Amino acid sequence: MKKRIFKSATIESIDFNKIEHESFLTQWFMSYCILVSSAERFIVKSCSQGMRQSTNQVLNNNLKVCFFQEIQHAESHEIFNELYFHQNKLIQIFSNFSSFINYKVIAAFAPLSLKISIASAMEQLNAEIAYYGLSHIRDLTSNPEFSDILVWHFVEEIEHRDYVFDLMKELKINFMIQKIGMILVLFSFSFWITAGALIINSRTGFRKFELFQLFSTDHLLERFYKSSKKYLTKNYHPSHEQVPFAFYNYQRKFKDLQ
Repeated sequence: MKKRIFKSATIESIDFNKIEHESFLTQWFMSYCILVSSAERFIVKSCSQGMRQSTNQVLNNNLKVCFFQEIQHAESHEIFNELYFHQNKLIQIFSNFSSFINYKVIAAFAPLSLKISIASAMEQLNAEIAYYGLSHIRDLTSNPEFSDILVWHFVEEIEHRDYVFDLMKELKINFMIQKIGMILVLFSFSFWITAGALIINSRTGFRKFELFQLFSTDHLLERFYKSSKKYLTKNYHPSHEQVPFAFYNYQRKFKDLQ
């Protein structure tokens, strides 16, 4: 795990009109990029508060690098959003509404233990998205700049996948709260990202068949369910997950990005 800064010029080179006319899967990952910046900031804010209660210095040092990566993700995706919102005002309204509901209203009433549980569940599903994305990157987009921002994000999600989970365990957060956090995030990711993709898709023509593929075996929503089920089993740890071979190739690709 290392600190990297993604080049904003790469994001500014993305042909948004082209990528939004690719597949529904591409539109789903566009929606993920749009919504994830608020989630990353929520993770950093919540876990920074939790880290103050941790006496595990090794974990705390790893979390600081994790937070750096997450802030870079948030800032890069905010540039992505600003550029795309110029041509799709409806998705901007949707994104603002989603952020308000999830990170202003709900988060305002959640105790810190639940916030950290939600953050850990987010990292679990972010890593699942990364496993899928790195294994299917050629299916996600033909645009090299969009591919680069996705791959960079996926690599770092896998690099720091353990640490929020470890913080949750370090703080001895109740398993029932862990379960509630995952249930909330499973619903939130499945609903909000897919709804955002449908809004993007509405500009280009509705593709029913591709929508149904999200629910089929080995596709994203099916993988979300399987991942959340494993996450809630006894003695589970994110490091037990098998990393796609492509991860190591792409990690080398971005080794000098800093």
